Amino acid sequence: MNKIELANEIIQQIKVTDPRALWAWGATKFQALPECILSAERTGFGENTGMRGGLRFKVRGLKFKGWVYVWLTGKDLYDLEAISSRGYQKHYSKDYYCDQIMEVIDDLIERDRGYGLKLQKKGSKPCSISV
Repeated sequence: MNKIELANEIIQQIKVTDPRALWAWGATKFQALPECILSAERTGFGENTGMRGGLRFKVRGLKFKGWVYVWLTGKDLYDLEAISSRGYQKHYSKDYYCDQIMEVIDDLIERDRGYGLKLQKKGSKPCSISV
């Protein structure tokens, strides 16, 4: 599988889990990534990691704005990395199956699990529609 096919496969795996996820994240500037070795300093796991390629795209989420890297490892698992718009590494995690990557990315850039609690503390009530 060449790098373009691999990048398209990652996009399709995200879309299968949630067809609107890429749109909700404001994802743009998709780029296929070549095979490479990530240094232990970059991954933070004390070992160099061989990557079979991957996908990078820019996001404009609620919690994070910058680049998301999805790397396919030699174990057929995915590593995820987030680099801020200013070039700082904000997140690196490893060993996810294809059906987990969408949720991990969503937690990283968009989902705020405490949003309803924050509204209640400020005295606002979440909207509810009754029929």
